[in-house]
Amino acid sequence: MEIPNSSTTVQNFTTQGYVCGYGHASCLNISAPDVGNAYVFGGPSTPATSISVSPATVTVYVGGTTQTLTATQSPANANSGVVWSSNSANVTVSATGVITGVSAGTAKVTATAVDCGRSAECTVTVANILVTAVTLTSTATVYYGWYTTLTATVAPSNATNKALDWVSLNPSVATVNSSGVVTAVGTGSATIRATAKDGTGKYGSCTVTVNTTVPISGIAENRDHQKSAAAAVTTGTAGSKARFLAVANSQVGYRNGNKSGSNVVFPYSNADGPGWTKYTYYSTWATNENLKWCATYVSWCAEIAGVGSSIYRCRGSQEMRDKCGTYITKSNATSSNIKAGDLFYLSNDGNRTGIYHVGIVSIDYTGNGSISTVEGNTTYDYVAGYCALKSRTLSGSDIIGFSHITY
Repeated sequence: MEIPNSSTTVQNFTTQGYVCGYGHASCLNISAPDVGNAYVFGGPSTPATSISVSPATVTVYVGGTTQTLTATQSPANANSGVVWSSNSANVTVSATGVITGVSAGTAKVTATAVDCGRSAECTVTVANILVTAVTLTSTATVYYGWYTTLTATVAPSNATNKALDWVSLNPSVATVNSSGVVTAVGTGSATIRATAKDGTGKYGSCTVTVNTTVPISGIAENRDHQKSAAAAVTTGTAGSKARFLAVANSQVGYRNGNKSGSNVVFPYSNADGPGWTKYTYYSTWATNENLKWCATYVSWCAEIAGVGSSIYRCRGSQEMRDKCGTYITKSNATSSNIKAGDLFYLSNDGNRTGIYHVGIVSIDYTGNGSISTVEGNTTYDYVAGYCALKSRTLSGSDIIGFSHITY
């Protein structure tokens, strides 16, 4: 059946067959279930003899604004539909010709006329939005043994890759991690630099000055800072012993100060060695600033790690020896009973009454006569009053014994 050159309704088919439209109208297959239904056919379409896409070349940016392409058919009265397609995952294109850059690269976006199959292309280049500037606060002050977090601002805000490389130009004074956390480890100043990782070389800098004089009122803040840092390392660490050791190790490098009037000086003068009147957040945590803080360091680490009653909150080495775990003398120490997380004691007379120091065994004892430790209020590089990793021999040392802890 042929449809006239006009809009026509064909209905009341009594048999299955095909209906073909006028001119370029497509044939319609009238199947058995459709017999008796009405179908509306429009007038004839004018086929396209050519098609073009504007613009023919274009650059878009990853994460940037979209671009709309226009398909133009000839002759002017051609009214075929257009199908859009992209030959690469770098670019997506909508049914109306709107293109979006997905990743850097090139693509061909094609517009195809439905009735004649003629097509035209647009060459699309997808580029990254590059960093033009990195800005940091120009200066910062950090107290000795404390940390602070620097924040970098990357421009433009929609830069494709805003990742940064952090580096300290004077790591003996201040270190920085990949998140911009700066820790003061020495005296003086250090330049901290954050550089864009997109290859542009754009960077921002901050001059960090380490202040060795801390107001007494800042001790609570210092303690909170260190508590936060220690608690962070326990995230995802299984087992209370593992958490205890992780917290203890996180404090390595901290050094105590000397209370002088309304200030705390870091580091203190080492003229009279470690011991009483040296000011730390471990001893202030234990509510007595005059404590020798090796024992309060151990107790503090235990509390932060959530060890519980395995290690009591003790304010002295002798008290810790009496209350914590099972005591083992040096002569009875073996690889089977001295483990990481146990405690060790130093005595100047070989007896309980002479115990003057306590620390933590950091690695399982192998029986070779040497104990690896992490401890507070100890000597590091011949300067006292540090949290440090050490190695101590059993023979010829002041080690008197150990507390084996059950976690």
